[in-house]
Amino acid sequence: MRGLPRRSDVLGRVAAGTGVEEVLALEQKVEELAEAVAENAALEVPLAVIVAELEQALVGPLEHRARLAAEQSGR
Repeated sequence: MRGLPRRSDVLGRVAAGTGVEEVLALEQKVEELAEAVAENAALEVPLAVIVAELEQALVGPLEHRARLAAEQSGR
């Protein structure tokens, strides 16, 4: 004789059959994406500062290279 299914088994099948399980999985993915977006937004300003510093650091060497190229082409 077969016993009654456990309550958790029945609830799992009902959730899967009604789409609740899929909705919960999608909600979890939305929460994960929202967290990732917030992390990216938090990095925007520090990264912009780093990029600006790198650009500024390149000005001198690039100007020097341009002067050398101009001098060599002017010969």
